[in-house]
Amino acid sequence: LQSFITGDFLEEYIFKCLNEIKEEVGIYEIVWSLKNGKDAKFEVDVVASKNNNLYLFSCTTDNSYTTDKKKSIVKNKGFEAKERATQIGGKNAKAIVVSCISEDFKSALEDDLKEKKGGVPPEVIVYEDLIDKEALKNRLKGIFIK
Repeated sequence: LQSFITGDFLEEYIFKCLNEIKEEVGIYEIVWSLKNGKDAKFEVDVVASKNNNLYLFSCTTDNSYTTDKKKSIVKNKGFEAKERATQIGGKNAKAIVVSCISEDFKSALEDDLKEKKGGVPPEVIVYEDLIDKEALKNRLKGIFIK
């Protein structure tokens, strides 16, 4: 129960929404709670594939935001998602951060997640995107149709 309260429900919500749009956007496979081997050195919340491209979703219920990288759970999740997506799916992999931060902080987070070296920063889904299931599904469709 504690894991569900601390975030598993958000992973499950994204997983279920992706399953509902799977046929429409051509998603080939969706995996929830992907672990790296028996020792589980890391775990990925949700992964989907389409046309040999990987889409990695990193979910957090944290709703606080700070520009301090050492203190921002959401920002750290974003950087980790991008790194894991590339490790697992190569340079064309896409990372998506799903969090409960407010829309007010979205552009600041997106700016923080841009890398000076290049590469595509993670997409950001915020609380306002999550509260309406149909709006969330449309947002997810947009990620896969690009």
